[in-house]
Amino acid sequence: MKLKRLKLNQEYRSLEQGFEITFEPDLNSEKLDPICFVGPNGSGKSNVLEALADIFYYLESYLLNYTEDDENTYVNTISAFVIEYYLPLTMGNRFIRFDQDWKWDDKYFRIKIIKEENDRPQFLVVFDKENQIVEFSVDIDLDNEYRREETKIQLKELLPRKIWGYSSGHNEILSLPFYKMDLYYFRSLAENISSSSYDIIEDNRFHYIDYETTSSILLSNFIVYNGNEEKLDVFKNLFEIEQLTYVKFTINKYYWVRNKVKIPNDIKRIIRSLSEESKLQHCIEGDIDDESLKVTFSIDLTESRNITAFKSLFVENDANSLYKFFEKLNIININAVEKKRSSEALFGSDNFYSLNNIGTPPSDKKPFVIEELKVKKVNIEEPIEYRYVSDGEHQALLNIGLFNMLDEDGVLYLLDEPDTHLNPKWKYDFINTISNLSNKYKNQILITTHDPIFISGLKKENVILFNNKANTVEEQSRWSFPEKDLIGQGVDNLLTSPIFGLNSAIDFPTHEKMVERRILLSKQLRGIEFEEGEQEKLEVLTTEIAEIDGLNPIDDPIYRDFIEELSKEDTSVYYEKYADAASEEKRKQTASLIIEKLKEQGKL
Repeated sequence: MKLKRLKLNQEYRSLEQGFEITFEPDLNSEKLDPICFVGPNGSGKSNVLEALADIFYYLESYLLNYTEDDENTYVNTISAFVIEYYLPLTMGNRFIRFDQDWKWDDKYFRIKIIKEENDRPQFLVVFDKENQIVEFSVDIDLDNEYRREETKIQLKELLPRKIWGYSSGHNEILSLPFYKMDLYYFRSLAENISSSSYDIIEDNRFHYIDYETTSSILLSNFIVYNGNEEKLDVFKNLFEIEQLTYVKFTINKYYWVRNKVKIPNDIKRIIRSLSEESKLQHCIEGDIDDESLKVTFSIDLTESRNITAFKSLFVENDANSLYKFFEKLNIININAVEKKRSSEALFGSDNFYSLNNIGTPPSDKKPFVIEELKVKKVNIEEPIEYRYVSDGEHQALLNIGLFNMLDEDGVLYLLDEPDTHLNPKWKYDFINTISNLSNKYKNQILITTHDPIFISGLKKENVILFNNKANTVEEQSRWSFPEKDLIGQGVDNLLTSPIFGLNSAIDFPTHEKMVERRILLSKQLRGIEFEEGEQEKLEVLTTEIAEIDGLNPIDDPIYRDFIEELSKEDTSVYYEKYADAASEEKRKQTASLIIEKLKEQGKL
């Protein structure tokens, strides 16, 4: 998937009505090129991710088989927009049945969706016909019940295959549409079981990862890829994790019965298979058939027979299939949330603006919980509890583990500051790592960040700079691309560029000394007589600055300004192997000319 354009025809949080952002996707690139949003706090970076999540939440709920056609049944936070994007042809969409003269890119086809206020969304497939852009509209036949449901199923294929979300903020709101979609699925399950139509949970398009899902992601990687060094090396090389040694998870059937939780047959089958698997009998505590008890699985992951028995129940070499099992059990945990609160979240109460506001039940009240997970780290003799690893390790393992286990095209990732707790080395490696893990898949990753380490080395089309609305004149865009690629610029240069706006990358006290020295040097260069004590002060400052290890003259703004002006002059004389009197005189003349320019600009 590759985004092309987003336009909001309504106010949305900090984004004004008419806000529009365009992307420059390289459809021929064989690399996964994340797009990073950079800008001050409150400039709207996260709001763009939230808008995308809300848009696809609205479209998904509109097309679900078990929702009413009346879109007002569920309150949505966004109702007027235009979105355009490319989907890979590998998704095998049934709408790609056009005349041979109708051409599209050999890797992607283009989708455009228009939603006006109080109107239904329009789905269009965009392609070239005889060098002209043609939009092919696909609509839902409201008068024919069979065709209506059939078209809904087909229109789902025009949406991204999966949407994954992550936010590091405590007060985040990105997770809400993901949670609401889980509610949809949970309610559909209850309705389908009650009506005896079908009793499985469909695969959800929306997936939100957080602290609660980290254990599931790690287990899925280490169980399914056991023995596959290529897939597991990333955990050893980056995090020094050799293996998982133990897991304990509990299915609390008492709460299932008490709360009348409807359990889908596909989940029941896996639980029963785990219980009946002869090689796992020694790992089970409780009776799977006794609905008043809990069943606990305590599995030693250092024993190959346990790993083999566990992974045999899922698709071979597909960690995502095991993760789906854990995810569906986590969706059933929604039943442990007070029904009134979850209903208000789904039906539009403004009080529940985030998942944290809705609240989560304690672990011992959940129908499903992973109680323990132990990891063995390099050069540490005893395994440690996973919950004791640092916030940075949790954050990095969650995101890297996600990309390591996914292997499909057409996915949209919305990652809100996934680097908050990472050390500089992990930040430096993050984008290269996820790109290497996912390079062969045609997906889109959007990342918000405030860190120059994170974006260093990116092309300009992969970085979008946001401005605060309060600091933006009416005709100025809220966003822009950098003027040049960030490749090779380095962190200090990025910090002192317009992207981050610092005047210097050195500490403030040292910077003040350099400014004071610059003022004194400026007086000296102009021939202005020093006042009492200024000559001594200049000498002291010069000595102090010279004694600072690693301090380069280029850190001084006056030096940078001089070099910038020098680059506009004929500098060939500076590169001669030997300097004679004539070349030395020319250097002096060039320097004098530049100094006069800097004086005219008020920089000296």
